[in-house]
Amino acid sequence: MPVMMALDAIKGSYGTAFCTFFDSRLGAKVKKPVFSLKKFDARAQVTNAPFTVIGSRVQQHKPSTIAFSGSATAVYGAFPALDDYLELYLKTGLVEPLEFVMTNEDPASSMGIRSVALYRVLPNSFPITRLDDTADILYHDFDFVFDDFEVIRRFDEPTSYVEY
Repeated sequence: MPVMMALDAIKGSYGTAFCTFFDSRLGAKVKKPVFSLKKFDARAQVTNAPFTVIGSRVQQHKPSTIAFSGSATAVYGAFPALDDYLELYLKTGLVEPLEFVMTNEDPASSMGIRSVALYRVLPNSFPITRLDDTADILYHDFDFVFDDFEVIRRFDEPTSYVEY
């Protein structure tokens, strides 16, 4: 039976992240790399509605809706998109959703590159200020929801494996 080789496993820190957001200082949307990310996770939650029919004791399920959400951890103060998002909303009542493009790229893996875009990202929480006498480096967590995504580039099948 073929077994995946360890070199093909994708290292979690190998990749890039870009965010498109409304920069209040420039008065325009900009796309910038997000160097301050420590962790980023986006996921889909499918709601399955129960389905029953006369003559059957089995409760079946049918997908009915899907919701997208995520969470991230970043170096405190080094992610200006959140400040600009909150500032614009507080001053004008307008919301300019964010967009993210996340790319996994481990040069040691034969699986290549995977890029995913998240569209209409709305943060749920914002770091306003932070102090911590036990922290050598300040981080902040934020949660978000998004309305759509696109797999821009998919991983290739691993080409290195071993037979046992």
